[in-house]
Amino acid sequence: MKKILILLITTVFLYSSSIPNKETFQSSKYLKEIASFINKTLPLYVDKETKLINVIGEYKNITYKYILVNYIKEEINFLNLKRILKPYVRQQVCTTAEMKIFPSNGINLNYTYFGNKNKFIGAFSIKPEDCYI
Repeated sequence: MKKILILLITTVFLYSSSIPNKETFQSSKYLKEIASFINKTLPLYVDKETKLINVIGEYKNITYKYILVNYIKEEINFLNLKRILKPYVRQQVCTTAEMKIFPSNGINLNYTYFGNKNKFIGAFSIKPEDCYI
């Protein structure tokens, strides 16, 4: 997760010498360009079980696509996985300097997970309101 945080914020600052206004930051064009830049560095192993393979930028959304490399869909109880992952991811997104720029600018961060045979397992989102409750 830390690698991705550093990669994402570095991308934002390299792409733009200063943080754009909120309207520009939320635009599909800006977020697609950030995603495209990140995708050039992928795939990226987050840990021994998880590989980030794609990032999609859309209006007010960044979506990460992860593969759980050692598991097929049927081996994963996503509700349990989500119960473990989401609080950790939320804390990282909402409190680290590298990531809180996204919720503070109205960007939803979506996390999607697939098994090693590319079957969808599940997804969750961290929305700006998740950081300010």
